[in-house]
Amino acid sequence: MKMKRISSILSLIVMGTLFFSSCSKTEKKRIRLDETATVSIPAHSGDSIFIVESSDVPNSLKTKLSEAGMEMENIKDITLGAMEMIVTNPTNSSFSFCTAINVYLTGGSNDILIATINRPNLDYLNMNPIFLTRPVTDLIEYFKNDNLKYKVVFTMRRDNNEAYEVQLKPIYFIETEKSK
Repeated sequence: MKMKRISSILSLIVMGTLFFSSCSKTEKKRIRLDETATVSIPAHSGDSIFIVESSDVPNSLKTKLSEAGMEMENIKDITLGAMEMIVTNPTNSSFSFCTAINVYLTGGSNDILIATINRPNLDYLNMNPIFLTRPVTDLIEYFKNDNLKYKVVFTMRRDNNEAYEVQLKPIYFIETEKSK
């Protein structure tokens, strides 16, 4: 009899806890945003640092937010989850033409470093694609614009006798929260 009463009390406590935790007053969502941009590196000689910019990339954040039932004012944080870079032309190329790469997001109050790699080790830069490391930053200010734009700084290993096309594939995560 005593065991039955304890079991009933425990069941009530568990049910009450579940009920009150399900009555959260805020709704939180994490949204993934995949973007793609391309930069061109012309054939050149003599420069040890080469800076190129992408063309404008339409910002699809508002569409993603709308699909998730959120709005711009519900954004709490935007961070870069991953940055993949691929040499798309010439085919079968790698990043062996450089020793360092810094990728900036432009359009805010200042250009902000979002991804970097500094590996004079040829083993890694001989790969295609490569993944860059990401400094921890909040990017909300930059996503208020209708378009995104990237600036890429290549520290060159050697002169380039041929032009390169490099595709940037950033993956952003947007943390949102709104009252129910």
